[in-house]
Amino acid sequence: MNEEDRIHLFLETNKSEFTRKDYMTYFKDISSATASRDLKNAVENKIIIKSGDKKTTTYKPK
Repeated sequence: MNEEDRIHLFLETNKSEFTRKDYMTYFKDISSATASRDLKNAVENKIIIKSGDKKTTTYKPK
């Protein structure tokens, strides 16, 4: 499963605000670096919106 597939699958089940930790809990087999990369690319591709910084970062569907 590629990063775009993971993001879309996650967003189908999670319509509210979420954190990287929530994303990693859903996909137990990915590393922290992979989760960060997936979320960064989703923000760049305007699939999700990022709020906050560092430990307070949250994401929500666009």
